[in-house]
Amino acid sequence: MGGILNDIEGWSYKSYGDAQNEENIIVKSKDLRRIKKVDVSKRKRILLLNPKLRTTDFQVPHNGLAILAVILKNRGHEVLVADYAFMYEEQDTDVSFFIKMFNPDVVGISIYTANINEANEMILRVHEFDPNIPIMVGGPHALLYFDLLQK
Repeated sequence: MGGILNDIEGWSYKSYGDAQNEENIIVKSKDLRRIKKVDVSKRKRILLLNPKLRTTDFQVPHNGLAILAVILKNRGHEVLVADYAFMYEEQDTDVSFFIKMFNPDVVGISIYTANINEANEMILRVHEFDPNIPIMVGGPHALLYFDLLQK
């Protein structure tokens, strides 16, 4: 399965079927080296969120959001990643803090099935703060249960 590239208003998404296939990895590397900046009128302020999984003390950095942030920055967008996995309970900051501070055009939230409750909480708080901010979701849960998320 080859790569699919969609470019709508400066947003790019690349998907690869067989990650083990070396040819796809080479193509992906070439594509990443050819990233072009978007026109100034299409630049966005993007807030990427990784909800904290409250049922465990073991947390890992969200490499996917870090990679996405670099790609978006290389395209000319401003990006802030708020990884709640590394905030202590006493440091937990409501998402409205980041929205006030950064004033994003778009909010992206990574969702795993294990953190769906925390992600839903974040989505509600973003909507409470400003119902006009578009929210994009990604991650395994969003991929597998997109029909449930649309409701």
